[in-house]
Amino acid sequence: MKHWWLALLVVLWPGSVGAAPAGVLRLQTPLQADAVYDRIYKALEAARFWVVHEANLGERMADNADQQGADYNRNRLGTVRALAFGNLEWTNALANADPDLLALYPLHLTVFERDGTSYIVLPRLSVMAKGSPGESRATELEAEVRRILERALTD
Repeated sequence: MKHWWLALLVVLWPGSVGAAPAGVLRLQTPLQADAVYDRIYKALEAARFWVVHEANLGERMADNADQQGADYNRNRLGTVRALAFGNLEWTNALANADPDLLALYPLHLTVFERDGTSYIVLPRLSVMAKGSPGESRATELEAEVRRILERALTD
């Protein structure tokens, strides 16, 4: 690992956002959000998780600021970008384990910035698949995606 200290920051960085809900995996880093997004995109594609959709939610929210009035961006988020991604081998593995888990596809995550910290949030497959015959496969997939994201933030 090139920057072991950055890996430590990703795991231990004290953020201004409270603890994530049990069903949300959240990673955080002091890296700038647009750079984080680019790193994640490249890392996912390198690992054969193809990005199938991108959305710059921050820009779209800003376009509607007048309509939202005082309710617009009360958390003062900077960049807000989302992407949907998938891997055909994992899609097949989940479909074989429990076809209902296809509701989780494509996978998605959001990157946002607040007060100089970037956050990556995504649904925890292990939580959503509780009690499913495919629970173990979903848990493995979650761990694989987490490894990819952590590598993207430390390389």
